[in-house]
Amino acid sequence: SKFMIVDDEYALCGSANINMRSMAGSRDSEIAVGMYQIGKEASNESLPNADVSCFRRQLWYEHTGLEHPAFQDPKSVECVRAVRELGKTNWGDYASDAFVDMTKRHLLLYPYLVDDDGAVSTSCQYFPDTKATIRGRDTALPDILTT
Repeated sequence: SKFMIVDDEYALCGSANINMRSMAGSRDSEIAVGMYQIGKEASNESLPNADVSCFRRQLWYEHTGLEHPAFQDPKSVECVRAVRELGKTNWGDYASDAFVDMTKRHLLLYPYLVDDDGAVSTSCQYFPDTKATIRGRDTALPDILTT
């Protein structure tokens, strides 16, 4: 399934992929559920502090193992930096040769690097546990088979 939370106000969980097979409406069966609270809308000054916000914080706790103060305001630069730093730390632990218990930390910074010109590279060639390549591989399959 796919999950999206917007401004701590609206949550959407569904099965559709963003491809023709899912979106055409005549091939795959898809389902989704949307959640919001009437009277708990976001404003320019603040986000609602209601059930959707609480759910987001619980979900973040499940994947980070932390209740970081910056997580209260997910649109803040402080929050973005905290999540990015946590993902970077977790990737370092995941990729290290030493065993690190990560049962309460699932968030990883994907090892892509993007330079100022938009060129993409990777910080390593393989995922450490599978030796699968980070960038995947080119395929000769026509687009019609993958959409």
